[in-house]
Amino acid sequence: EILSFISRVEERTTRATDMNDTSSRTHCVVHIRLWRFNKNTGKIRASTFNFLDLAGAERIAEAHKEIKKIMEAPIAERKNLYDGMMNNYTLHIMGDVVDSILARMKRGKATDHRSQSFRWCALTRMLAGTLCPERAAITSMLVTVSQAPFNSQPTKDALIFGGKIARIRMQAKPHKAVKRAVFVREIKQRLATSLSTLSR
Repeated sequence: EILSFISRVEERTTRATDMNDTSSRTHCVVHIRLWRFNKNTGKIRASTFNFLDLAGAERIAEAHKEIKKIMEAPIAERKNLYDGMMNNYTLHIMGDVVDSILARMKRGKATDHRSQSFRWCALTRMLAGTLCPERAAITSMLVTVSQAPFNSQPTKDALIFGGKIARIRMQAKPHKAVKRAVFVREIKQRLATSLSTLSR
């Protein structure tokens, strides 16, 4: 069932640029939360899985060679350009968050998942539990590289970024088991918050 759900990732939006015929125009996050009920203790323990496919950083001048012409086009026709710029921005923010975590680790300080750096964009807010050493369990990252000479700089940048992620030392901690009544109350509160957000 989980694999069937994740397969929907194939439906994500792609568009052609001057560098890639099927360029991903957005990041893709599949967030799965599982609950296990222990009949003996009457308690529930939650587990969270985040599967993230980051869109690659885009060299705007090469991906959109006729950028002057694009900027003079109607707003609707600029979406491809804006998507690439937004991807670059969120990757930059994520890089800043990782740098902040590594700096705090070097100083021997804990990283608060509620800190301002995680709030800078939706991507880092979603990944607070994945990147924050004090909250995360296990985080793995696959870095896509290319042997093509014209991709040497993006490949170098991707490896540097992946190297920074690898330096974050996670402290695995299982979620605390809670009583069924507490769990139901929390779920109702989350549902109410979600419905309130959607109604705005």
